[in-house]
Amino acid sequence: MPNSDRPNTNKRGRATDERIRAAAREVLVARGLDLTIEDVAEAAGISRMTVHRHVGTRQALLMDVIVEATDRFAEHLAAIFDADEPFADRLVEAFVYVVTATRSAPDQQAMALAIADPSTGWGGIDPEGRIMGEVLDFLRPRLVLGATEAPFRCGVDETLAWLLRQAQIYLLVPGPLGDDIDGLRREVRSFVLPAVLVDPPRAAPKRSGSRASTTRAARRPTRPKT
Repeated sequence: MPNSDRPNTNKRGRATDERIRAAAREVLVARGLDLTIEDVAEAAGISRMTVHRHVGTRQALLMDVIVEATDRFAEHLAAIFDADEPFADRLVEAFVYVVTATRSAPDQQAMALAIADPSTGWGGIDPEGRIMGEVLDFLRPRLVLGATEAPFRCGVDETLAWLLRQAQIYLLVPGPLGDDIDGLRREVRSFVLPAVLVDPPRAAPKRSGSRASTTRAARRPTRPKT
């Protein structure tokens, strides 16, 4: 039976595969991981048998969608972690990217919030934890290397699991920042970094030219009126 491990080489078949994955992402938003093959077939406007023929089982379809999403995240995170910047800055940018990119894609947010335990991932779909294992294997060496520059308060695995849980909290409770990415970045630097790093960098004070001018004017002595 064809499945996600055997890519379709036929142009029309590839188009149907993408149509099915797009429908699965749409259903994920409404149903979460409780989606069924019948839901996906209806959303895609094709028969249940066609979905089965192209992706196999429901579990195989969900695995395919999750792997596709995690691969995209890995590509962007690799670029962030491999940048020539202080590790603390890269950690902030990686955290901000995970939160903002997941928020902007409702299907990915549904997948992220379906994780009950970051150490096991999507247990009902991937009982052996293969996908989350690959995610952790991707992130772990980058944190191990970063810890040589900016040591963590706890072990790398414990820190990584905590960071993933904090990202889930940001998804569940967006808070007052909304789409303010700079505000989120300041919040991560002010609260998340001190929680995980032994010696977090001090955040630079926020200044603006107008505020500095106002401060200088306030300090300038005034001549008494005669």
